Amino acid sequence: MINRISKPYSAYKALIIGISQYADPQYDLTYARSDAEAVVKVLSEEYGFDHMATLYDEQATRANIIDYFEQDLQRTNEDDGVLLFFAGHGITVTSSIGDERGFLVPYDGNSAQPYANISLSTIRDDYLVMAPAKHIFMVLDCCYGGLALRDIDTRKLVNTIDEQMIADWTRRDRKVRQVLSAGMKDQQVLDGGLHGHSIFTGRFLETLQHSPSWITADHIGLHVKTCVARDAMDRHCRQTPQYGLTLGSDGTFVFIPATIKMSKLQNTSHPGPSVANPATEQACVPSGVNKLDKIKKSILDGDSEAAYTQLETLGSGPEKTALNTLLDISKGRIHHIPNQKAQRMCQSLHRMYSQSNHPLCGCILQIIKKEYYLKLSRKMPVPENGWELIDLSILKEDDRQLLKTVQENRKKDAQ
Repeated sequence: MINRISKPYSAYKALIIGISQYADPQYDLTYARSDAEAVVKVLSEEYGFDHMATLYDEQATRANIIDYFEQDLQRTNEDDGVLLFFAGHGITVTSSIGDERGFLVPYDGNSAQPYANISLSTIRDDYLVMAPAKHIFMVLDCCYGGLALRDIDTRKLVNTIDEQMIADWTRRDRKVRQVLSAGMKDQQVLDGGLHGHSIFTGRFLETLQHSPSWITADHIGLHVKTCVARDAMDRHCRQTPQYGLTLGSDGTFVFIPATIKMSKLQNTSHPGPSVANPATEQACVPSGVNKLDKIKKSILDGDSEAAYTQLETLGSGPEKTALNTLLDISKGRIHHIPNQKAQRMCQSLHRMYSQSNHPLCGCILQIIKKEYYLKLSRKMPVPENGWELIDLSILKEDDRQLLKTVQENRKKDAQ
């Protein structure tokens, strides 16, 4: 007979927010809504969450989000477990005393007006503290989400578990508020990543889906942090998820699949979920890395048509934007595009660079601005040393070689 293991909560509840389309289109994202929808699917189909509220795109206004925090969250039961998931923009503002304050940007938010957004400190220190729920786990896939944390969790993971341990962690007197953010308090985060999701949400979903039975917020935090940091490094970026506590220390949010054989835990200890070992974990290698290597090899071999074809199989992100633009440069195609499109290319590269600090995007953006875009717009003459303006030392060796190869090819074409 298949049943739920001793249920740790009177009910599993969730608020899932995903904003890909903002009232102001300049804030639009690629994956945020689909990330949120995927989280809903996993929670409902694999973990049997009892109640889930969803706010997507135009539904996710400041008023609607605050209404959930002030009404629904405050009506939770003292034995409930609540997951809060947000995928969208986050911003940071320097206060008058010099510290950084973080805000979630709702559908109708505005980065130029902080109070048009939702303060992370208000969520952390007021809404989460006042809510009756036993355990609340907040997952933030947005820039600067690390500002929601108060303390980094340094507790040791338990690798074997029985039902008594779950019961101890989820006792009513062991309230806890936990936060997992996509990056540190001063980091912007990548939008495109694993299996058509952001790097962070892709790894979060992967961890939930590959859990054989139970999994805690602690295990999720460690696994996601290790894998995402490696994924970002492979993309020449820096992104380090943060996991910690804002209230409590003895409990932890526990996910248990909706259907599992009771015999797995009855009278036995159960091995804990495997987590990424920074030195040996192979599962953390992103699926797009091999594709990137093939595309770069095609460019180095001068096979631009193959490179264009291979780029079509790559999900959107800074690598695709950078390599596609680099190919256009190498083929001279950018000389023949209208000024308006050249400007959009600049904007796209600038957005990718500002969101991820992707060095190759930054270098190519400099090329477009200083050599091509300025020439097309005829605002000033092209600097003769356009290529020398690029600081190649910030790039990895393979990307330095890419730029040098394109430069050499252009010189040959000019002759």
